[in-house]
Amino acid sequence: MSNKLQLKLRRIVAAEGVDVEMVAVNANYSPLAALSDIANVVSDDEFAKSIPEDGGCYEIEDTGDDYNVTEIAEVPSCGEQLLMMIRAAYTALHTMQYVHWNAKGEEFDKTHYTTNDFIWRINSQIDTLAEWTVVDCGHLPHPDTFVCAEGKAQCESYDFELKADMETIFNALKSYLAALEVFYCNMSHDRQNLIDCWIREWRHECEYRMQRSMFPEICAVPAIPV
Repeated sequence: MSNKLQLKLRRIVAAEGVDVEMVAVNANYSPLAALSDIANVVSDDEFAKSIPEDGGCYEIEDTGDDYNVTEIAEVPSCGEQLLMMIRAAYTALHTMQYVHWNAKGEEFDKTHYTTNDFIWRINSQIDTLAEWTVVDCGHLPHPDTFVCAEGKAQCESYDFELKADMETIFNALKSYLAALEVFYCNMSHDRQNLIDCWIREWRHECEYRMQRSMFPEICAVPAIPV
């Protein structure tokens, strides 16, 4: 199955210039890759200026060298958006547990307690996402189905020292944060209110706590129009 990215975008003209708001999205591949594609497309000034103020719908195809952008009538509903968010959360959770168990060295305590805090917070968010899925779909797949090969590939070492710990943790958080940001616009306002708190929380961890206290070179997070 090929990657598919469909967006509804709205141009907002303000005194400071032109902004682009994402109104709806349908993506069937990695939210982190989709986030990068969205950021690349909307950063094109000519494309941004062409977006109608009342909104336009587009299908995006990555050709390798550039993007093909085609206008479409509407953006289909993304039926698996909550499952994709849960999958990213579970992958982050299991990665945290893996690092938590295998941390070692002089900075063991920092890694051990940081991951323990993250594990507790992600678990709580998974529970909320799962409850929303049951409300919307009536059931939820077995948790074993949620850990993807991409997440397992991040955990290739049993010998974690601090920098390796933090880089592995950051990559897991970045993928989860991307899932929250990509599908945020599809959520109802009450769900957006809570997801907005989660996004701020994990951006703070990625952009402030980990960057300022640990390793800035691993902590670049792409921005997304919201």
